[in-house]
Amino acid sequence: MISSKNILSIGPEYQKPKGGIAQVLYSYSKYVFKDFKHIKSSGGKHVFSKLFYFCKGIIGLILTLLFDKSIKTVHIHTASNNDFKRNSFYAKIAKRFKKKVILHIHGGGFKDYYSKNKHFVKQQLDKADAIVALSEYWRGYFAEELKCKNVFVVHNIIPTPNYQPNKEKDIFNLLYLGHIYEKKGIFDLVSLIEDHKEEYKGKLMLHIGGGLYEVDRLLNILKNEDLNDVIKFEGWVSGEKKQELLNISDAYILPSYAEGVPISILEAMSYHLPIIATNVGGIPSIVGNQNGILVEPGNKTQLKDAINRLIHSKIQREKMGEASYHISLEYQPHNVVKELNLLYSKIGIKL
Repeated sequence: MISSKNILSIGPEYQKPKGGIAQVLYSYSKYVFKDFKHIKSSGGKHVFSKLFYFCKGIIGLILTLLFDKSIKTVHIHTASNNDFKRNSFYAKIAKRFKKKVILHIHGGGFKDYYSKNKHFVKQQLDKADAIVALSEYWRGYFAEELKCKNVFVVHNIIPTPNYQPNKEKDIFNLLYLGHIYEKKGIFDLVSLIEDHKEEYKGKLMLHIGGGLYEVDRLLNILKNEDLNDVIKFEGWVSGEKKQELLNISDAYILPSYAEGVPISILEAMSYHLPIIATNVGGIPSIVGNQNGILVEPGNKTQLKDAINRLIHSKIQREKMGEASYHISLEYQPHNVVKELNLLYSKIGIKL
C-alpha cells in the first residue's frame, strides 16, 4: 500500500460507490492508500443541492490545504462536461496553494467534450503537472493529438474477486451493470430482447443492475411489454449482491456508445466472464477475440449474433472467460499500486 499523507484525492462520494469513478476511489481507499485523504467534489440530484455540495467541497479543499501542510499533491478524478468544469476550480485552488495537480481523466465522452470546448479544456490540461489516462489508447490521444506533457497510464483498479461460480444449467444469464441511459446502449439491448422475446423465453435472462437517469423509462418498458420472463431489473447493486450476480452470470454485456476503460467490464473479466461490448474508447484494449465479441454501437443484428454465439457454445464461453481473468490481473490492486508509485515519483512526490 501507499503512504498517502502527501496525497489529497478529489472526486465523488465513494463509500457507497455509484459509478465508475466512485468505484475506483473506493478501491483506492481499501487496497491502495494507508490513510486515504479525500474531498467530495460533487453530489445531489438537483441544481441547488449540486451547488451546495460543490461549495462545500471548495471550502473543504481550502481549509484542508490551509491546515494540512503535509499535502503536496492534489489528485483530481474527473470526467468531462460539467464535471470537468467543476474540477477546474479545484485545480485552480490547488495551484494557488502551490500544490502539484494530477488530472485523472475518466469517462469515454472526453473527445466530444474537447471538440466543443477546445480552448478551455486545453488550457486546463496544460496547467496540470500530470495527466492520467486509463489505457494506451487514451494516452496516445492526450499525448499525441492534444500534445499534453507528462501523460501516464494508470489502469482502472478493480477489487480482488470473490470468485465462486454458481451457474444455472438451463438458463443463460446475461449481466449488465451501469447507469440506465441511452448512451450506454441499454435500450438497444432491451429492444433487441423485446423483439425476440419468444425465442429467448426460458433460455435467457438479462439481469440489469443499475440506476439514475432513465430508470422509470426502463421500468415502463419492462411492464408494458411484459418482459419479466426475459429481463430482471436488479436496481443498483454493490457488495455481496454484485458478487452474487457476477458469479451466476454466463456473460457480461455493455453495448455503450462511448467509454473510457469501464470498471464494470474489468470486474466481470475478473469473474471469468466472456464480454460482449462495443468497439469504442478504450474497450478494444481489454476486449478482443480471445475473451469476447466486439460489435458496432447501435447494431442490434451484431448484438443478437454475439449473444446467440455465446448461448450456444459453453466451451467458447469457458475459454473466453479464462482469457478474461488473465487480462484482468493487470488491473488488480498489486499492479495499480506500482503504477501509482511510478506516477508520483516521476512528478517528484516522495511518499
